[in-house]
Amino acid sequence: MSFSRGPLITTDGLSILIDVGNDKSYPNTGIQALDIAGKNSVVINGITYTDNNFGSFNFDGTNDYIDFGSDIIVSPDEQGWTAEYWFRTTSSTKLQHFNSAENDEFNANWLAIYNQKLAVWNRNPGYWRYGSTLIQNNVWYQAVFVCDEGGINYRFYINGEREGGSHVDNEWNPIYSSFEIRYVGRYEYNNSYSRYFIGEIPIVKIYNRSLSDSEILKNYEANKSRFLI
Repeated sequence: MSFSRGPLITTDGLSILIDVGNDKSYPNTGIQALDIAGKNSVVINGITYTDNNFGSFNFDGTNDYIDFGSDIIVSPDEQGWTAEYWFRTTSSTKLQHFNSAENDEFNANWLAIYNQKLAVWNRNPGYWRYGSTLIQNNVWYQAVFVCDEGGINYRFYINGEREGGSHVDNEWNPIYSSFEIRYVGRYEYNNSYSRYFIGEIPIVKIYNRSLSDSEILKNYEANKSRFLI
């Protein structure tokens, strides 16, 4: 069985790439991933490898996560960033995080699924803002979060299409618009850990700039056949 990758993915500004299906070491070791700068990330607490859809990590929702060892500063305030996750969850009603960092002084520490929708916490004054798609269990999605240059506008995407929802036209404070990452699949706040992802994540792409509609669609087209979409 094989799949067509379609067009090549967008690489300009790509700072971190985890693609389980493109790394043949995963079935053998199951313990490491790399960002494109060559930093080792460590898979701990029993994340399992599955060969579903040409390779994926399976998070149990209890204590599984990926750890880069320390916070990686991807983008400073007002520069813009993009975070893309291919996933399917087995519990879409559970509050679960795609990523977080030990430094929690920015909105991107709260990229999540909440109330069955893509969600970001607006750090100050403090409230959730949502996308419009109702996430279903056991369905593959490409989820993309974008903070535009300037830090006052955010965009959400599902499967290459821009989302509506309460995040649109929201007032975002640019002093919380940086992006740092240490963990994939869990939330950190005040040295406490929770909100573990439950389901599969085979692909992670983190960019140090905001991608355009066409670039996000290009990434979707490059991988969709792998997930039979």
